[in-house]
Amino acid sequence: MAEVILVTDPRAATHLMIDGWKSLSGRVYTAERAARYDSATHAICSDCGVTCEKYYTACAACRTTRSAKQWDDLPKVPYNGEPAWPWNGDELLMDFDDVADYADRCEVEIEDLRLVKAKPVKMRELECDYWSDDLPPDGDDVPGWLQDAVDVLNREIQANGPCCWTDSKIAIDPRSISG
Repeated sequence: MAEVILVTDPRAATHLMIDGWKSLSGRVYTAERAARYDSATHAICSDCGVTCEKYYTACAACRTTRSAKQWDDLPKVPYNGEPAWPWNGDELLMDFDDVADYADRCEVEIEDLRLVKAKPVKMRELECDYWSDDLPPDGDDVPGWLQDAVDVLNREIQANGPCCWTDSKIAIDPRSISG
């Protein structure tokens, strides 16, 4: 039988003296770096050395330069009216009209837009081995009615379009965008 220790037993807890670092907000940390980060309002840009917001490793100008270089380094394809994303944006543009409206709202010329192709994401098909943990260990397959239902569901998934879109990491050549 395990030893019984009550909350009143002196062995139940041991008093320790712990070194810590207190930030300007009053929070205490065991790591000096964490306390300093909590207190800091700004950081030094890792690219150019100017002061920037502490939540970034680079200032706004250097982040813009990095982003432009990343986009420039992407492979480029002509625009064919397919769905696209603004580079570093979160608005899906389904066709040329959406692209033109987006350019108007951003007050930029269409040829100045940085767009990437949107890649369709379809629902994954269901496999009957999903229920393998629920079946007896002797290797029985799922019941026929369940296999039939899964087959119908998978045909519907195949027959229908994407459930969403994601970034393809393929840029659209801005010179090819026209109505």
